[in-house]
Amino acid sequence: MSFTVMAVGDLVVDEPDPASFFAPARETLGRGDVVIGHIEVPHSTSTAQVSTDVPAPPADPAALSAVAEAGFHVVTLAGNHVYDVGDQGVADTIKYATEAGLTTTGAGLTLDEAR
Repeated sequence: MSFTVMAVGDLVVDEPDPASFFAPARETLGRGDVVIGHIEVPHSTSTAQVSTDVPAPPADPAALSAVAEAGFHVVTLAGNHVYDVGDQGVADTIKYATEAGLTTTGAGLTLDEAR
């Protein structure tokens, strides 16, 4: 029995028509049994900024659907921008990713949630 795991790095889907960026790779991603990507910026409608560094503005939560439709199953959130919009940004990103059908890991409002 074989099992194919695919993983990529940063997914920045805060541009118009995010699905179009995945079109060239959709067929390849579709062959993975578990496809993992890293969501680089929070996906939230919040306007809060709590970063003490160069903050990443939040992306449109609807863009996470393009990630799921491209064939991703799991998204990691443990990056340097995950908290740029504070607790609300983390909560929103997890909520919208889950609603899109993605499993999240690496961030949460508690350590247990992040695990």
